[in-house]
Amino acid sequence: MTKVIFTILTYQTRVQPKKFVRVVILADMSKYFYKDIKLIKKCRRCKVEYRPKRYSFFAALSLCYKCRRLYYDEWYQKRYKPFLERLTPSERKEHDQKQYHAWLVWTRKHVDRRRKLALESYHRNKNKHREQKRIADKKRRAKVQAG
Repeated sequence: MTKVIFTILTYQTRVQPKKFVRVVILADMSKYFYKDIKLIKKCRRCKVEYRPKRYSFFAALSLCYKCRRLYYDEWYQKRYKPFLERLTPSERKEHDQKQYHAWLVWTRKHVDRRRKLALESYHRNKNKHREQKRIADKKRRAKVQAG
């Protein structure tokens, strides 16, 4: 049975050191007492409650799933894209090689997930050039009939 152990616990976050966050900690009163502690936090943007894992980066970030996606989109546009644009061509090539190596390591580690992604990509893109193929076939048939 899950019971509320600490109703309110305030602490400073690493992301916003001057702001205190209220946390509700739920714990299971069983032999796994220290393992089953669950956090309930409020998102700092939309004030919705969410439950991150203990000691995770997302608990320190204090953002729910929807706001986290917006945060990463903003981060990509404002920080990562300008970083890539500032790189010289040789640095960019080195960066791309590192990214490719990391991708290869990931694909070796997660073969089943990579196959699933490849299959989704195939079905998403299989009709992309259908119109161009149709026009080319039409021209080819007209050429054969004329000649």
